[in-house]
Amino acid sequence: MIMKNSDFLKNSIIAHRGIYDNKKVIENTISSFIKAINKGYAIELDLHLTKDNKIIVFHDDKLERLTNDKGYIKDKTIKDIKNLKLLNTDNYIPSFDEVLSLVNGKVPLLIELKNDRDDFKLEKEVIKQLNNYEGEFAIQSFRPRTILYFRIFKKSFIRGLLISQNSNKKYNSLKKINICKPDFINVDKKMLDNNIVKDFNGIKLAYTLEKKEKNIYSDKCDNMICNI
Repeated sequence: MIMKNSDFLKNSIIAHRGIYDNKKVIENTISSFIKAINKGYAIELDLHLTKDNKIIVFHDDKLERLTNDKGYIKDKTIKDIKNLKLLNTDNYIPSFDEVLSLVNGKVPLLIELKNDRDDFKLEKEVIKQLNNYEGEFAIQSFRPRTILYFRIFKKSFIRGLLISQNSNKKYNSLKKINICKPDFINVDKKMLDNNIVKDFNGIKLAYTLEKKEKNIYSDKCDNMICNI
């Protein structure tokens, strides 16, 4: 694993879930990531844990929006997941290890953990898979407890706290910044004028922007997560 260096968070174009149109190329898939790699863009992606404790790359908690199946990821096994096609295409839901093998250090990764479990199984599995990964990456989560877990058990990982109005209501995120001590924050663009956000002494990212919005917010943050 490369030593802790967060410069890429400021200097890279970060593609939100890869490059996709959700018609032929679906978000968070091998196809969308290949397109980002070919452009040399950093990739933002999302992780969930299956019923049998396997990590998959998928944004939603539930399957309905992108597949013909229903239900929560947490209630499905990896075999269930691998049998699904996305939006009537040949795209499928990849495992995290597949994505790591594909990227293999070619571009940086911004990895969001989607997890509300108190057993920290997702965090533990992520650490196992990233321990020997040789590329640049950072982890992020809306849940302050997840970021605190990495602060305590894996200080070498670059860690970021995601913040939205909803997550602040759910987790009291703004007041917990000083507890979990993230290396960066990644905030909903609507919250960039919040006083705590403005006073944060670290890297400040904003999500999710369209290309045409970049000039509007560029003076308020160090970098932006963009739909490309």
